Amino acid sequence: MTGSGLATLRILIVEDHPGMRTIIKQMLKAGGVTKIKEASDGAEALKCLRDPLSKPPHLIISDLHMPELDGIGLCNAIRRDQRLEIRGIPILILTGEEDEFVHEVAEQVGAARILTKPVSPADLFECVGQAVGF
Repeated sequence: MTGSGLATLRILIVEDHPGMRTIIKQMLKAGGVTKIKEASDGAEALKCLRDPLSKPPHLIISDLHMPELDGIGLCNAIRRDQRLEIRGIPILILTGEEDEFVHEVAEQVGAARILTKPVSPADLFECVGQAVGF
């Protein structure tokens, strides 16, 4: 995965804890990603995705447990969206949840990959690369 390829990626981080959003954002920026949007929960993420004035992200990195609309609900809503460009966005789920059943449910509703926190930059970028085809 090249730094120049990463610079073209648009990524949406969906995380209810501001500190965790900052950590993920810093990891992405350190790896060369420059186009990053943030949402504090799934409902806010859906508003961003449905904004006709902004381009959809190439990838969504979402927390699993959030108020309002969690990662499972967000995946489900995205996979059922009427717009194909939204429906096909790869979604990485980051979670502290280690229960395999929860991981399976997230995959069943359309998550490309589930990563258990804390996640290393190397693991994050490996998953980003796989999800977007780098």
